[in-house]
Amino acid sequence: MTIRALTKEVWERARLLTFDISTDPVLPFSNTWFRERYPDLPCGKDSKKGSRLHGWYWIATDLSNSDLQGAEVELPTEERKNRGNGKYVSIGERATETCSNLGGNVCAVKLNKLRVVYNGHEGWARGRLRGHYKSLDPRTGALRISQHPNLHKIGKWGAAIFTEDMIHNLSPSLQPLASHLIATKLGRTVVEME
Repeated sequence: MTIRALTKEVWERARLLTFDISTDPVLPFSNTWFRERYPDLPCGKDSKKGSRLHGWYWIATDLSNSDLQGAEVELPTEERKNRGNGKYVSIGERATETCSNLGGNVCAVKLNKLRVVYNGHEGWARGRLRGHYKSLDPRTGALRISQHPNLHKIGKWGAAIFTEDMIHNLSPSLQPLASHLIATKLGRTVVEME
């Protein structure tokens, strides 16, 4: 019962962050973007602690896996040649793998009518989201959403984030368990099981 309650509360209290690949005037997930769009979140403040919070995140879109795979056809030549280096991440393949690993549970969760296509945990959740949006290094294993030309034209995107500073919003009986799990893949897996 405790795990089920934790799962329910984490999903209720996770923050949905929306971004538009084609029209956001400020780089999504940058310090400025957080300060302007989500000033109430500690990760949107200037403090070092606020920007380096352990957390779980889920990237979501309204695009199908085949739409995502189709978008990769337009990758620039220099991007395609990095495919074999072991770090290139195919968004379509990763979305299929994520949904398969989650057994459809989290993929079925509608985040403002979007479906989860990637999940992660990180000691610096906000920074990792920024890397998935726009990393300049093709060797990082990040999705690099902004660098897929076709994705600028189609699809809605969002990310849900739950960081250690949000634990105080959970029921007092669940806070110790959440504190124990927040920095781990196991913890994220636990809240994805229900």
